[in-house]
Amino acid sequence: RFSRARAREHGRPRCKVLRAPLRSLPSLPAPLPARQLCINENEGCEFIATNLDAVTHLTDAQEWAGNGSMVGAIKGCTGQEPTVVGKPSPLMIDYLTDKLGLEKDRICMVGDRLDTDILFGTDNGLKTLLVLSGVTTEDKLLSDDNKITPDYYADTINDFFIEAKVKEAS
Repeated sequence: RFSRARAREHGRPRCKVLRAPLRSLPSLPAPLPARQLCINENEGCEFIATNLDAVTHLTDAQEWAGNGSMVGAIKGCTGQEPTVVGKPSPLMIDYLTDKLGLEKDRICMVGDRLDTDILFGTDNGLKTLLVLSGVTTEDKLLSDDNKITPDYYADTINDFFIEAKVKEAS
């Protein structure tokens, strides 16, 4: 819905082939040629992506190619940059704060990814809390190579319910 409204707002046609969400699981057919054709052959067709996640986890033991890999493939064969409507794009938070009348300084973004969840929060003026039960490890968070710092971090979301488990990241 959000992407259709945005496409209409900018007067751009929406290609029917792109209605299905992007899929990057190896077991599913990837209609890359159809998506490439749609973007290349429909003047004004906007390339919309929900996220640029490099990997996704179906289980704790399995890391799969994420949506970003499919987005990269489409970008590579069309030469068109996507409009990202999910994290870390500000479109989602701007819509929510306007629609619900929320103040950004009273919102805390909780997530397990530095490059999407936490970046979304820091780029958009939110407090941030990283949970280490998903993609990001404590070693990666505290690494000298890491440039994205949450306000707080915790081992799991369950730490919200256990006193004194949430740590300041500073």
